[in-house]
Amino acid sequence: ALCTTHIFVWLTFSCRAGHIEFVKHALELGASVSVSTMLGNTPAMYAAAGGHLPVLQLLCNQDPRVVHHSNINGDTLLMWAAMAGQLEI
Repeated sequence: ALCTTHIFVWLTFSCRAGHIEFVKHALELGASVSVSTMLGNTPAMYAAAGGHLPVLQLLCNQDPRVVHHSNINGDTLLMWAAMAGQLEI
């Protein structure tokens, strides 16, 4: 069985890489889209920075509050997308 930390890591790396099927599976296993790293970064931030719109939409449908979440620097997922040049986000 996977522990909560492993599922979060799996979700985060899947979001960063844009692997929507892995993201769906992690969510089915109970991963939370609102959990963040020690710096306050969420899986949705990594999806936004990578320009993975379908993944980001899936995460936002799970919990729309992720759009407004900010990390310890005050950055939101929209700021991460813009800084990465992902203007379609």
